[in-house]
Amino acid sequence: ARRWLGQHFLVDASVVTDAVEAARLGAGERVLEIGPGTGNLTNEMLKRGARVLAVEKDRNLAEKLREGLCVEYKDAFELVEGDFLKWDGLATAFERATPETPRAKVVANIPYNITTDVLKVLLPMGDTFEDMIFMFQEEVAQRLVRDDAGGGDYRAMSVRVHYYSKPYYIRPVLRDCFMPPPNVESCLIGFKPKEPHELLPLNGTDKQFFTFVQACFAQKRKMLRNNLKAVCDEATMDGAFALLDRGLKVRPQELTMEEYVKLFNFVR
Repeated sequence: ARRWLGQHFLVDASVVTDAVEAARLGAGERVLEIGPGTGNLTNEMLKRGARVLAVEKDRNLAEKLREGLCVEYKDAFELVEGDFLKWDGLATAFERATPETPRAKVVANIPYNITTDVLKVLLPMGDTFEDMIFMFQEEVAQRLVRDDAGGGDYRAMSVRVHYYSKPYYIRPVLRDCFMPPPNVESCLIGFKPKEPHELLPLNGTDKQFFTFVQACFAQKRKMLRNNLKAVCDEATMDGAFALLDRGLKVRPQELTMEEYVKLFNFVR
């Protein structure tokens, strides 16, 4: 059994197979694995010829991996023991030697309460990673995959995901795939990060843009105009809404990612 979700152990081997298939790994391809756990998924990727760098926070699990897969695949498997969110070696470890060097891939097994933090680190790295496979809570994945603004669950993170990547749904992972069964449904979800030249241009930094988007969603049940009062004056707002061809009563969740970029660039 492999730990995918806290202390719930994955007992359905097809999920591991489907995660590896979704990553479309070829011999020699580089992979970042977050949370290798007992190493079942790691082993499957290594058997297919991938070169895996894994980051494992649990000391006991890391020790078992050092005694096992690190020995068996000493030339293809590298283990970093520690908290991924505190690891400062990511950019260096996956730096591309030349522009022709293929981008790496990610297969991540992380607690659901840090998925947002991990995505904030990885999604902007489109010059480093070309595909990312995660196990997510089903409800969260469905929210992030949809790019149709207007839904009640559309929020600032949705804008971030679609600015940086093209998300796609892979397959559901039902509760009975785990032992003991968790309280939530899960799924495999993928993100194809956009390369820097594919990103929509901003009149400012990425950080400034997402701070702006967050301000727009400050009170998502209120009209966008009310939230924008903290960001710009009335005249600027009038020009912005005219540019977007939106009514004055539009709400934050009704704007698409592209419209948020237009809005940000105008008020800047």
